[in-house]
Amino acid sequence: MKKPPFLDLELCLRSGQYFHWKSLDTGWGLVNGEDFWFIEERGNQWKIHGEEKTLKEFFQWNRDYQQIFSKLEEEEELRPLLKNSEGLRILRQNPWDATLAFLLSTNNNMKRIQNSIYRLGEQYGEKLETVQGETFYSLPKPERVKEISPEELRKTIGAGYRDKYLVRSAEQIAKGEVDFYRIHSMEYPRALEEIQKLFGVGKKAADCILLFGFGKEDSFPVDVWMERAVEELYGSFPNRESMAQFGQNKFQENAGLVQQILFQNKTFLR
Repeated sequence: MKKPPFLDLELCLRSGQYFHWKSLDTGWGLVNGEDFWFIEERGNQWKIHGEEKTLKEFFQWNRDYQQIFSKLEEEEELRPLLKNSEGLRILRQNPWDATLAFLLSTNNNMKRIQNSIYRLGEQYGEKLETVQGETFYSLPKPERVKEISPEELRKTIGAGYRDKYLVRSAEQIAKGEVDFYRIHSMEYPRALEEIQKLFGVGKKAADCILLFGFGKEDSFPVDVWMERAVEELYGSFPNRESMAQFGQNKFQENAGLVQQILFQNKTFLR
């Protein structure tokens, strides 16, 4: 199948928004919910093993990113950064998968998050496929995670102090203490309030979960890297909350994409 323009697979996978993937000998293995895809790139053609319909949804296949980047070119401050980010897209992840990843992200680095996610699936998920000697697993549902002791998670997946975040949040969702499965239909302020009920989820993690797991593309997550990136372009702000509000107001439905562009340029091109 021919991939759409403005889709750089490796850039998307390594951009810090998604962690359940591995680079194999001839391609890339990706897991999202119950879906597994193996993608081999041959120029602008992709050879796909897996369900094409869900793959296209995951990569927002039919969204005109070329038009979006053209619009962002009008922003003088952003213009020098856009060339480095051509092909970057916001991936539409399974909400629970994204929640697990960003519960693990607190004071953590991308490699450790990726390793923990892989081990979480291997230890407690369901086997999906084996490709080139590598077996891929789905992640366990909240009903399964809530039954695992924090101490066991700390040992088996290297969760560290985040062990209790995973177990308690899974319990809240399984018991209906958080209206997790209706967040898709909520406007951003209400969705933010609801997702922050999860144990261990602060403002930054909440915005990441809403952006990458629930498609709230007006989210603008701010961490230390984003603070530096935004201040370099737009000056200082009283706090991270006001910076996030600035990003949302200025970029509207493209706020999440702009955040990823700034984050990618700040962290990967140093």
